Amino acid sequence: ISISYSPSFPIPNSAVMQKDLLCRLKVAVLLSASCSFTGALGLYLTGVSTNRLQYRSGAVIGDWGFRVSGQNSSMPPGDNFFNYVSGTYIDKLKIPGDHSTWGQFDILNELTQKQVHDLLENEKHAGTNVGKFYESYMDVDRLETLDVAPLQPTLNLIASINDSADFATMAAQEPVGFLPSPFSFGIGADDRHPDRYCVMIDQGGLGLPQQYYSDPQFAQKKAAYRNHIAVMLRLARWPDPEDASRKVLALEDSIAAVSWTPAQMRDPVALYNPMTLQELQTAASGFDWMTLFRVAGLEHLPANVSLIVQAKSAVISIAKIIGATNYTVLRAWAAFHTVSSASNSLSSRFENATFEFFGKTLEGEEKQSDRWKRGVAKLNAYMGEAVGKSYVSRYFPEKNKRAMEDLTTQLKHAFKLRLESNAWLSTKSKAKALVKLQKMDIQVGYPKKFKNYEDLVVDESDLFGNVERALAFSWKFEVSRLGKAVDKDEWEMLPHEINAYNMPNFNQIVFPAGILQPPFFDPAADMAVNFGGIGVVIGHEMSHGFDDEGRLYDENGRLNNWWSDEDTKKFQELSDTYGDQFAKFRQGIPAGSHINSNLTLGESIADLGGLNIALAAYHNWIQNADSTRAEKNDTRYFLGFGQVWAEKVREDAMRNQLVSDPHPPAIARVNVPTSNMQEWYATFGVENTSENFRDASARVVIW
Repeated sequence: ISISYSPSFPIPNSAVMQKDLLCRLKVAVLLSASCSFTGALGLYLTGVSTNRLQYRSGAVIGDWGFRVSGQNSSMPPGDNFFNYVSGTYIDKLKIPGDHSTWGQFDILNELTQKQVHDLLENEKHAGTNVGKFYESYMDVDRLETLDVAPLQPTLNLIASINDSADFATMAAQEPVGFLPSPFSFGIGADDRHPDRYCVMIDQGGLGLPQQYYSDPQFAQKKAAYRNHIAVMLRLARWPDPEDASRKVLALEDSIAAVSWTPAQMRDPVALYNPMTLQELQTAASGFDWMTLFRVAGLEHLPANVSLIVQAKSAVISIAKIIGATNYTVLRAWAAFHTVSSASNSLSSRFENATFEFFGKTLEGEEKQSDRWKRGVAKLNAYMGEAVGKSYVSRYFPEKNKRAMEDLTTQLKHAFKLRLESNAWLSTKSKAKALVKLQKMDIQVGYPKKFKNYEDLVVDESDLFGNVERALAFSWKFEVSRLGKAVDKDEWEMLPHEINAYNMPNFNQIVFPAGILQPPFFDPAADMAVNFGGIGVVIGHEMSHGFDDEGRLYDENGRLNNWWSDEDTKKFQELSDTYGDQFAKFRQGIPAGSHINSNLTLGESIADLGGLNIALAAYHNWIQNADSTRAEKNDTRYFLGFGQVWAEKVREDAMRNQLVSDPHPPAIARVNVPTSNMQEWYATFGVENTSENFRDASARVVIW
């Protein structure tokens, strides 16, 4: 559960596409590293505790950490605070051709990629495995010469599929190469027993977000997808690509119709369905599960390893669909997804065709990013922690880590005080909530240990093989963990990502080094702005532990309802009221679209909680600061918060976000939570004639 997730185009089902394209084009998740401030933090951070930091000249943004010239002073704050804070700045923003959004995350990403690029060039000259992998992607001439040849044996394997065992054998190889599976499967912590690993099976099989298959607003995109399927099959010299594309789309239509929606996939209780392999085979008999588990190396699971089927009804229905589908269609479906998965490891005609649809048609991008940027993403995907280790060694001094840890301590204390004074939570549940907060593990900067890639074989002349070997290396590591205690010090993000996340079944929050930069945090800025930036991010992640999903996990990360029925009812009433505010929000939303509050509720609750907690922490800091310049300034706090979300988004990208992303659009993330805070009304003199005014009785406070 992260602060930001905005893929530049939807991620197809294949694990390879997930890892590769996720890294290549995700706006704020797999970013590349922190760049040319020469570590702005390194220049200004003096190693003192943040309770001694004060406003002084030299802020990276403006005189005190805020872009005053970007404000739209003609916009009343109560009508559109998002526009009031950054309207002039946003009007002048021009989205680069290789982006679907352009805002603070993206700009910081652009800067940070350059730093990682420098690191990779150094690695290449030094002849390290990281450098060799990068070189294999940058050797365009060789990739053009090879063209489809590296993929041909895989396509031949697909062409030989004639029965259920053949198809399951192919699907079982999804984690170790470019082959697809109609189901996603992997290894992770068991929600009911978070100290041990489990095997998870879930729905899959789609190349578009689920709603694109049935929603009339995406009819043209769906038609373009059918054409894209034909294009990719034609590139692979697959027989009769036009007819095959129609049948593949019809198959995915059937799968989409029985799949759970993104909002339904947010219910961890509904997703927890233990089954034995034999029970799964009986319930979902249209697919050969025994073969998949055997080929994937999961046939003999240790006694303490459970099999958890997530979207259970969907898995059963998809298996039935697969069992009733002609193998000619299944082969074409597999061929298309394989070519899509491999496209970024082949010649330009494959890579360009993938971009034409996923980047240009779906997201409105005008051109691909420069190849070196895609190379950065490639290394993030397959040797990311090696890249991250180099990054923190060069760009993230320990004093930055200490400063962030100090801030997290302050936010945790502020949250504790707010929990103690919470008016609607019962005494018993409040006591348990305080224990959960106290035990919340906070990790900052980089993991305690980095993944070791010494056994990964890398060849500077074999990009295709490097990717396959990297995937096989990763899967071998995953399988090796079965039966062992869960290692909660392994991270789900890279150290150089500009993001943060909450791991509910670890009761853990993580803040990678990459996010400790302006506009989130600048020690030379007014601390009001810092609390409105990184402070809200910290409070956001803490609040995730108590949102509609996170609240279902106890202090040990176990999926275990520790709430009383009465507290649950009160929470539901508050969250329903708050969610309804997002459902009715229309500013900046394309015509015919709306925010699905069932999908975005967790992020919305975390935004409101983060904003309240960080403001309280700021006020506490003011009281304790030993600086004559540390004067209370809530105006700057709210301006700092709004500044972080200043962005411009292409309409196609916005429509995609609204149906597939659990994060609301940036304008809603600013305007809705602020309109529930009395301090905001008082600070900006918002009156009942303002567009976003809410009666005091309609304002929601959860945490």
